[in-house]
Amino acid sequence: MGESYDLVGVGTGFASSFFLHEYLAHAPSDARVLVLEKGRRLPYAWKLENGRTSDVRFDRLIENATPEKQWVQNVAFGGGACWTGNTPRFLPSDFRLGSEFGIGDDWPIGYEELEPYYQRVEAQMGIAGEAGGPYPRSAPYPCPAHPTNALDRLLAEKYPGQLVPMPSARSSSSARTQRTRCCADGICSLCPIASKFQVDLHFSRVFEDPRVELLTEASVERVDISGDSVVGAFYEREGREH
Repeated sequence: MGESYDLVGVGTGFASSFFLHEYLAHAPSDARVLVLEKGRRLPYAWKLENGRTSDVRFDRLIENATPEKQWVQNVAFGGGACWTGNTPRFLPSDFRLGSEFGIGDDWPIGYEELEPYYQRVEAQMGIAGEAGGPYPRSAPYPCPAHPTNALDRLLAEKYPGQLVPMPSARSSSSARTQRTRCCADGICSLCPIASKFQVDLHFSRVFEDPRVELLTEASVERVDISGDSVVGAFYEREGREH
């Protein structure tokens, strides 16, 4: 017989981490949460020293049908995406592709419904951005946009009103984010000064909540579903299924 939890999370990337953050804000003090993470929780100093974010060979975990296109992916605590800090929103029209462009289907929700949640996540991450642009906003970005370079300024002059600084999770204000201001060295996938928002560095507190049990090196192989509910999660760890 397996153990019982109120919530089981698979992975520690952005989606599950922000979901867990919100869940804990409403969960009772005796809630039991298990988070299963395939990778290990490696010290950031190890990552900088080794020039990579994971000690797991991702190419051994998948069968790539197009080997000429290398998958850039990591398996480690904090998420697997190659994260460089760019944080554009979806456009309002992205939710209406079917009705506006005759492509696919419309989303069951619209931009207006999602916008307050964009705002809350951007506040947590300390996003730097410029007022205006293609994304309607209910409030300004938490941090000012990063300065434009000479090429940006030339493009803005050539195409007035069409160039907007990319919203970014790279800190533009230490006072507002408590993170070192971006040094613009261009190696954002493994930021040497921890300026870029990362789950493993700046959001790990959600996994340190006493209600949460984090189990690393646990590879979820399948889930059991009964009706509309997941009733079991099966994972491999240390050569055994649990």
